[in-house]
Amino acid sequence: MMEQVAAFLPAVAALAAVVFLTLRLRFFGRPRIEGRFLFVSGGALVTAAALWEPVTRLPGYESWFIPSAYAYLDLAQSVLLVLGGLLAAGGLALYADFWQVRREELETRENRLSILENLQHDARQPYQLLELLTVALREMLSHFPACAGAVFLVNRSKRQLVLATSAGLTKTEIASLEQIPLGNNLFTQALDDAQPLLGGPPPSSGRTVAVEPRHRTSLVLPLVSGMERLGVVALFSEQTETFGRVEIRFLAPAAEWLAEKIKSARLNRELTLARRDSERLRETVAAFSRRFAAALEALSGPAGLDELCRAVVGLAAADNVYLCLKRGTEVSIVAGSGPAPDLPENFRVALIDAVERSKPVIVNQESGDGSGHGRVERSTLVYPLGSESPAGALLLQREGQGMTVGETELQQVASLARAAQLGWTLERLRRQGLTRRAGFTQILRLLRGGDELARRPALSVLTQALRDSLPPEAVVVSLEAAAHDRFRLEDDSAGAAFIAPADSIVRRAIEARDCVTTEVGEETPWEMVGPEPVRQALSGGGQHSPAWVAACPVFDDRPRGVVLVGFREDAALERTEWERFVRLVTRLVSLQAAIHRVRRSETLPVAGDEAVINELNNVLAALVGRAELVASRRETPADIA
Repeated sequence: MMEQVAAFLPAVAALAAVVFLTLRLRFFGRPRIEGRFLFVSGGALVTAAALWEPVTRLPGYESWFIPSAYAYLDLAQSVLLVLGGLLAAGGLALYADFWQVRREELETRENRLSILENLQHDARQPYQLLELLTVALREMLSHFPACAGAVFLVNRSKRQLVLATSAGLTKTEIASLEQIPLGNNLFTQALDDAQPLLGGPPPSSGRTVAVEPRHRTSLVLPLVSGMERLGVVALFSEQTETFGRVEIRFLAPAAEWLAEKIKSARLNRELTLARRDSERLRETVAAFSRRFAAALEALSGPAGLDELCRAVVGLAAADNVYLCLKRGTEVSIVAGSGPAPDLPENFRVALIDAVERSKPVIVNQESGDGSGHGRVERSTLVYPLGSESPAGALLLQREGQGMTVGETELQQVASLARAAQLGWTLERLRRQGLTRRAGFTQILRLLRGGDELARRPALSVLTQALRDSLPPEAVVVSLEAAAHDRFRLEDDSAGAAFIAPADSIVRRAIEARDCVTTEVGEETPWEMVGPEPVRQALSGGGQHSPAWVAACPVFDDRPRGVVLVGFREDAALERTEWERFVRLVTRLVSLQAAIHRVRRSETLPVAGDEAVINELNNVLAALVGRAELVASRRETPADIA
């Protein structure tokens, strides 16, 4: 009995071992574990062979089969035992190989998952953006042997993908990938879809000779941050099955991180540039504020416009600054930081055109050498003062180099141009004040009378009085009456007389016995002012044509002559004031001439002349009193004016 029980122990041990190993190794706890069916089959065969051993020890076993069959049964038991052991061993071997492969796959996955961690660690180093892109590309390619790659950045202005860095590519391949146009290609499609794509060979820029590509597969990872498309990372392989969804899942986070890093670097660079521009702008504004304050302070001095031009020197690298005004068809420099230069005819034409169009321009004066190459001798920024009077421009000149002016400099020059316009207005007001005071002095002198008309002709007295009182822009020409309807220039040494046309302003003034004013070119043609010598005298030798002319006749008992006064555009705003002044001075001179003629006449006055003379003396006394009051006060009351 004990022997039979002992015979079952190997079978029980084999079955226990199979069950224990199956449960311990969890062959059926996870799906797709290799070797489990072999191990179970082998264990079952070993258990079956072990169970046959107790059967052979049963009583009467020797009589169950024919004697020759027992040898085969023993052989079959041995074969089952060996075969079961081999199958179980093979199952355990496959099981071990399965977990070894699994362990290697996990290590590979862990290494690939560490790409982002390695990139983040490398990003802590002081890398520039292109260096960081190179490090990131090499980190990605380190897990794909025999593969190549490149990083492209978007250039929106040229609609291109520009090669930023590469690895594992030949010079010919780099040349074909330097600039990929944004269009119908794999890179552009991945960028537009913002999704990784698998494709065939990489596209080419088409600028090099086409060669057979050695890479058969491309994996394109877009660099997208928000709505901004920054570029792509492309990996190339000579095999067709190198990349798949698993590789995309590993590399996509690294590409997303790299895109954010690129955007962060760009924003950091833009912030640095903005801060630098802010500092530069702050310094520029402070420097311009000092310059502008100095220019405004200079206007209060005696040479305000010249000092203003000196304060502008240095702006936009200008060596000299001048203020020029346009009078008719001519321009003249009225103030500057130095001696006024000679303006060539072509420069004057460009200057007048810029003033008339009221647009700033840069005029370069060049000189050529024998080889045909030219160099800039002088570069001038012409900035018009504007549409308001006076018409002119601020000239900023730079010697020996071309002038480059940005938006900031133009705005600064615009402010200084308005300051120059204000300065010229103040200068005109100052000069008008002096001119008006001189005019009041002349009126007082003429009202008081005297023996001046006894020494000099009335025409000469009127001419001198107008020249001493009118502004420098006015031109005074004296025409002496030679005979009936004949006049000659008082300053003409030849003394050639001419006949005034019937519709000329000279004849009209004589017939009206009063001053006549007219605008030249509209009411009266220039030919109706007088002959060529008179027109030349009024225009200052042909330099500046007057805008309007006043003809002032002088009478005592007969016409003694006519004084022509030409006013330019600068005096157009005060035209009414100057017309009244010229008419008053002319009448006073004629009146004093008539009084002087009566005084020196031997004919006794008729009855009633005494009352007329007394009334005239009273009127003159009142005029003298009001003129003295005006001359002694800064502000003229409206009732007196």
